[in-house]
Amino acid sequence: MEHDWKAGNVVDGWRLDSLLGAGGNGEVWRATRNDQVAAVKFLKLKFLNPQDKRFLRFRDEVRTQARLTA
Repeated sequence: MEHDWKAGNVVDGWRLDSLLGAGGNGEVWRATRNDQVAAVKFLKLKFLNPQDKRFLRFRDEVRTQARLTA
């Protein structure tokens, strides 16, 4: 079962405002928390296998973003 994200949902303190885009791997949402605005990307549940190439690419994106914002 996939998540059914909707505007107004709160995920880890981030309120989902609007869907920015969706594709085969997941969805990207505009989200706000306090005075912060961010793009939040969700990987489809079926790719949450650490051996899946989509999961590995997503993990690398997260690590790169963490280094860039540190």
